[in-house]
Amino acid sequence: MTSWATSQKIPPNVAYRLFAAAAGLVMVAATLPSAPTIAMAVAAPAAMLVVLSAWIRSAAALAVLACVAVLALGEPSAVLASAAGLAATLYLLMIHAEATTTEQSLPTTWQTLFGAVGFACVGLAVVAVPLEVAWLPVLAPVVVLLLFALAIAPFAVASSSQSKDHVGQRR
Repeated sequence: MTSWATSQKIPPNVAYRLFAAAAGLVMVAATLPSAPTIAMAVAAPAAMLVVLSAWIRSAAALAVLACVAVLALGEPSAVLASAAGLAATLYLLMIHAEATTTEQSLPTTWQTLFGAVGFACVGLAVVAVPLEVAWLPVLAPVVVLLLFALAIAPFAVASSSQSKDHVGQRR
């Protein structure tokens, strides 16, 4: 005799929603250790928004923003903030990929997870190395913009070459 759990297959969308809810609750839990009492008034709705996002996906963004507010109100350690960020990344990926994922495909790829973990490690490394450079805050936004332009350059070239084919033509 088999039990219901072994005889019935859990639908993928339900499994994704449960996993997303678990990641969302981990995100909320990672913000709590350093949160002051006033931040608990934001953390409780964040947990409720995580549960609500199983049915209404747009609530997921509000849950992440509420966790950002909890982190901003407290003084979290870098490890807890990066853990909350990683959980938020996984949470949003699972919530929004659930609608477009088939049984043969996965909602996340190893490249996505590698990038998220890599950025978290880089952020932790930056916090761990104390640098006292006075001009660094002035240079950092310029470097970020240059890196962004470098990252989107292949896409900009591809779209501009497609639009040149239709220059001067009437439709």
